[in-house]
Amino acid sequence: MPDVVFLRLAVREQLGSVMNELISGVLLCGGKSCRMGRNKALLPCGRMTLVEHMLALLESIRAPFALDQVLLSGSVEGYPALADLLPDKGPLGGIYTVMDGQRPASGIQGLAKWLLAVPVDMPRLTVPLLERLLIARSEPCKVVFFREHELPLLVRVEEDVCGLLKRRVFSANWGRDLSLRSFVEELRGHDPALVRELDVCSAERTAFLNINRPQDWNEYCQENWCV
Repeated sequence: MPDVVFLRLAVREQLGSVMNELISGVLLCGGKSCRMGRNKALLPCGRMTLVEHMLALLESIRAPFALDQVLLSGSVEGYPALADLLPDKGPLGGIYTVMDGQRPASGIQGLAKWLLAVPVDMPRLTVPLLERLLIARSEPCKVVFFREHELPLLVRVEEDVCGLLKRRVFSANWGRDLSLRSFVEELRGHDPALVRELDVCSAERTAFLNINRPQDWNEYCQENWCV
């Protein structure tokens, strides 16, 4: 596999000092699963649950992109998870909760410089797709995502980004202020260079399908021979 080795070395040279910045994975599990009727994270497929499948996916990301740690955001019975500082604030609330504990002002040393936020209900995501986000990080960029898909999202841990998230999470305007798209567009309004949007080819689009209803899960299990 020499080509793979050379590719990873080339990427390491391209990223330079960014390579030494720690990245934490954030598995977003805070949804209410109303349409599913049960906690989606604990859906069984073969010998694994959905949360176990997604944890294994994130842990499969190899050097030079390997994550420093993977944190669960929300509530999953039987798993240590970070409860949202403010409940019912969607993915933005989960990302803010994790970032608030990772930012430099917390006084903890060796904290992550980036968060890779991944929803628990996207089991078709692949390691190569996630690695594309990690490769794309650079200065002065603060968020990286795929066009027309705000999740998964790579976001830089910085005071100004955390402050922007906090303002939105604590806002009374539930709809617009908690929209990931609106958050990204506000950053873009400050400086277009802060946002990096990656193209998605037609063959990759199914990777972003969410599992929201029982029929969605049944279809996924049939596709992947889960019994």
